[in-house]
Amino acid sequence: MTCQKLTQDKVDHMIKEHKVWLESSCSKGKRADFSYTNLKKLDLSNADLRYADFRGADLRRTNLKNTDLRSSDFANVIVYRHDAKEANLNGAYCVGADFREAYFFRNMTGR
Repeated sequence: MTCQKLTQDKVDHMIKEHKVWLESSCSKGKRADFSYTNLKKLDLSNADLRYADFRGADLRRTNLKNTDLRSSDFANVIVYRHDAKEANLNGAYCVGADFREAYFFRNMTGR
């Protein structure tokens, strides 16, 4: 499957809409759907992306530092060589995800 390349501006807009969606208990805004997209080398740091859909996304060298990814769908993503320092992946669905050479610190257990 071909991944659509997103721009930083598009990703920033999606993050803002996702924040509204979370804060309104899903009644306003829009859930972030990054499924089957190319997010290579983009900055998603410090974002609240709980429950976001990343299925099949290409996150190589994406900055996920301090990002809240709890309960997100990471099935079959490529997360190879990215910085996820202090990201929170608690409860994320990660079946088939490729985390080779990804840098994690305190993010899998929340401790």
